[in-house]
Amino acid sequence: MTSEQVMHNDDEAFKDDVFIVNEDEEFTEQSMNPAVQGQDLRFAFDRPEYRVMLVADKFQTGFDQPRLVAMYVDKKIANHVEIVQTFSRLNRMAPGKDEVFIIDFVNDPANVRQAFSLYDDGAHIDDVQDLNVVYQIKERLDEHGLYGEKDLAIFKEARFKTIRDITQAQTPQHKALYTATEGATRLYNDKMKMLRNAMTTWEAAFEKAYAKGDESGMKSADHHQDEYAEQIKSLLGFKSDVGRFCRTYSYVAQLIDFGDPELENFAAFAKLLQKRLRNETPETVDLKGLVLTGFDIKSRTEGQPEDEEQQVCNQLGQVVVA
Repeated sequence: MTSEQVMHNDDEAFKDDVFIVNEDEEFTEQSMNPAVQGQDLRFAFDRPEYRVMLVADKFQTGFDQPRLVAMYVDKKIANHVEIVQTFSRLNRMAPGKDEVFIIDFVNDPANVRQAFSLYDDGAHIDDVQDLNVVYQIKERLDEHGLYGEKDLAIFKEARFKTIRDITQAQTPQHKALYTATEGATRLYNDKMKMLRNAMTTWEAAFEKAYAKGDESGMKSADHHQDEYAEQIKSLLGFKSDVGRFCRTYSYVAQLIDFGDPELENFAAFAKLLQKRLRNETPETVDLKGLVLTGFDIKSRTEGQPEDEEQQVCNQLGQVVVA
């Protein structure tokens, strides 16, 4: 890219921007990433000091970096194949990676959904228009009665203890957090086991009645099977809603501040509960990602008092430009 292209002279949105650069200067991967010293950016990005990569038209395919968790898209993607290839850069598995985010400022959601539906009949995009949907999903979860205020209070205490361990550079323990979610996990599993056993019993009863030509017995067994099937469906709906709550909360919480500590605590509780219902082992759960749900940015007025201690922001990582 040349300096003339960088100046955006033909872009109305940037026409008044002041950008000082030599007319004969060129911008290449090498000149914009001097610290990389010519190393292939695919491998340089694997180094711990790099956390962000800015890409103009590259790595839509063939870039296998399992640690990628977020993508911000501000350009139109040409076709369905490229949409799937680009967004799929995030689908590699890595320890502690349990969710990904794609923020697309340009492409039509319907077009993205259509692109993925060519490869997955169940592809969908959750539509979050009403931010109260987070509370609505939580109300549905509460109605199942698989946890109570006591469980959430115990979890809150365990969560704060875990945060303290992390901030004091101690090794956080899974035990307290897992104990706080044990009740809900056990109730769910026990109830599901009971319902499936009941289904098996009534299926056998139906077969027995069928063999005898017992119409009344068949009807009764069929009725009970329908009842238990509906309860299993409801319980599976709880598990599905736990996942939907976690996804929706994670998304909406990036856009607004709920100002609700109890909801934040429940979000962490639901996130661990979701993992337990998936039978994930404690060793695979990243406690930092579980209990540290976000950060706050506050504005400060100019003119900091001289006697006030200057705060230093530690660098989280460098940027690679490709």
